[in-house]
Order: sequence, then C-alpha cells, then structure tokens
Amino acid sequence: MLQRTWARRLLLVTFVACGGSDEALGDACDHYKRTFCEWVESCNLLLQPGACQEAAESIACREDVSEAERCTQAIERASCSNPPERCNLADIADPAPAIAACEAFVTEVCRALARCGSEQPLGECESDAMHSLDCTQAIGVKAGYDACLADLPQASCDEIAPSSCERVLTIRSEE
Repeated sequence: MLQRTWARRLLLVTFVACGGSDEALGDACDHYKRTFCEWVESCNLLLQPGACQEAAESIACREDVSEAERCTQAIERASCSNPPERCNLADIADPAPAIAACEAFVTEVCRALARCGSEQPLGECESDAMHSLDCTQAIGVKAGYDACLADLPQASCDEIAPSSCERVLTIRSEE
C-alpha cells in the first residue's frame, strides 16, 4: 500500500563512514573515510562509482578516535581477499542521529497519510511502518533529508513519499 511505497524508495546500503563535530574525531574520521573508500574502489567492491563517498557523507562516527585510527591502519594493511576485522564500516558509525531521523521520517509519513484520509491512529501507523522500515538499523542521514521532511506535508495523496525522499536514509542491510 502507500506505506510500502515510501519504504521502497529508501536506499538500503551497508557502507558507512564518518563525520563529526570534534576536530580530532573529525580528522580521524575523514582519514578513515578516505582510506576506506579508496580500499573499496581499489577492490572493485561497488557497482556504482561514488557510492562509498555518498554513503560516507551521511554518517556520523562514534566518539572513539582510537577505533577510527585502528581501522584506518587495518584497512591500509588489508588486501581485497583479506578485509580488516571488526572494521565493518557500520561498526564505526554512531547510529543515534540516524535512528532519530528515521523515526521522525516515519512520523511525518504517518501524518501525511492521516492528511490524506487514513483513519489509522498515529501510533498504530508508526508501529506498522516500523515493520517495513526498521529504524533501529538506520546508520546515516543524507543531504536531502531536510527537503524530504519539508515536502511531506504538501505531498500528493497519490504518492505520499515525494521524490525528494528517495534515498535519504542509510539503513544497515541484513548480512
């Protein structure tokens, strides 16, 4: 139904990197991001050029500078056939901001559905939506997220999730 349509518009990816407000963390995270994306590209692990950088921009790093530095060093020593252990990029991401953004997205979609005549209570709609979109697996928020939230209140009832909502969240895929 309409709820499934908007959930399918999100790109589900496993690649994450970092961002950060603290300068030391930001520097370590930026170095990690560059090193990781170079390694991913050199090993031809992506089908789409630039996908690693796109995902990297959506992610905030955990506040452990030493972990980002450890993983950077491990990636520098890694080969394509022997990836670094415990440096799955999702391990470096701080999921809290993305989870909060995902939950806000679900709430706005449910409000849009109510505006379009859904009689389902908001809490029930949110619960149902969480079955299609597991916000606990959110790890990144992409640049178009704010535009998406701004567009949802005016979205057509024929297509609740406007095109501005495509690929605005990075969700850890099941491994």
